[in-house]
Amino acid sequence: SIESENDIFYIPSFAYNWSLSDRSSVGVSVYGNGGMNTEYVGGNAQHASGPEPAIGPPTATAVTTPGTFGAGTAGINLEQLFIATTYSMMWGNKTSLGVSAILAFQSFEAQGLATFGGFSSASDNLSNNGVDNASGKGLKLGIQSEVIKDLSLAASYQSKMDMSKFDKYAGLFAEQGDFDIPSTWTLGLAWTPNRTIAVVFDVQKINYSEVPAIANPMSYLIGPSNSCATGTNQNRCLGGSEGAGFGWRDMTIYKLGMQIVGSANMTWRVGYSHGDQPIPESEVVFNILAPAVIEDHLTIGFTRKVLQNSEINFQYMHGFSNSVTGANPLNPSQQITLEMVQNELELSWGTRF
Repeated sequence: SIESENDIFYIPSFAYNWSLSDRSSVGVSVYGNGGMNTEYVGGNAQHASGPEPAIGPPTATAVTTPGTFGAGTAGINLEQLFIATTYSMMWGNKTSLGVSAILAFQSFEAQGLATFGGFSSASDNLSNNGVDNASGKGLKLGIQSEVIKDLSLAASYQSKMDMSKFDKYAGLFAEQGDFDIPSTWTLGLAWTPNRTIAVVFDVQKINYSEVPAIANPMSYLIGPSNSCATGTNQNRCLGGSEGAGFGWRDMTIYKLGMQIVGSANMTWRVGYSHGDQPIPESEVVFNILAPAVIEDHLTIGFTRKVLQNSEINFQYMHGFSNSVTGANPLNPSQQITLEMVQNELELSWGTRF
């Protein structure tokens, strides 16, 4: 049993909005994704008795060199930054429309994966090559309209973002280091029976299947037929045009929330989110690097007006502990369990000019 060393991440955000008229505005939002990081320290620093048994490709003898995958400290770090420029307008008296042009930037680093060099199309670009960067762009569209009194319907779609390749990791990610950002769509209802209460319900879909590096299964690497290991399909080796990946499934997430205006200066919010996590039992080995197995989240927060034109926003999110257990396809007698729990605090300040 081993825990990732890193567990605190700072994720900044910023936004500014200009009113063009009483029916239109333009805004800029800068926000990030963070915490997509694992670091499993290997070697005598953690295991004073000697090298720990590792998880690695099938060999004539067991892999017992230090590190989770037998190549020293193992882990990945993925950071994403988004800059969205949005134009929004009222259409009639009950409908609002918005469109965003999004620039995206990614940085990535992997270590401790050299044991898989024999299953890579470019083993020199597989692991321990430092930080690499990628950029791309996308589009987001949204509409919201009151369909009947007190009930509004909203929908949004964010396109798949085609990113430049991680050249330093062309032997890890499918399609020679390609790691795009999948599309998402959201449908939502908002019920506002009076001025103090709003109840919202959203359904969101994340289309991981659009990105081979995320969706392709490990069986492409070591399956009994038509795989990299059998030599019948070299395109399925790590980094290949059909390269093995994390095996993630598409996700559908259901969200329910309530907002209550307690006074002229105080607004309270609570929400709950559920979605079946994307990692099948058959994909536990590679997802040691990205154990995104949480399914349920509870969020509470508030907005407090502090001056005539300023406010403070606070929220706390708890991602409830969840686990996935499956057989190691490199050694079916071994069971691997991935487990994660998360907590998040968010604090922001806003003002009107």
